[in-house]
Amino acid sequence: MPDEITLKTVLEHIAAMEQRLSGRLGGVETRLGEVETRLGGVERRIEALDASLSQQIDGIEKRLDEVEIEQLPKRMAVVEAALVR
Repeated sequence: MPDEITLKTVLEHIAAMEQRLSGRLGGVETRLGEVETRLGGVERRIEALDASLSQQIDGIEKRLDEVEIEQLPKRMAVVEAALVR
């Protein structure tokens, strides 16, 4: 009978399916490698942005300290002197 399913037929079918799945798995592994590479680049950019933002925030805080500690008392003295006149 030509339509008879034998153990050999089943094993051949399973072997063919295994080869197709192995090929697809290899493709998925390749894509995952590409994604990991891109993520590494994104992580480096985030780290650089974080460092830049930290530097900018430090500069802003320093400038605010200058205004609060150095300039504000001087300006208050000028205003008080103007009010006393």
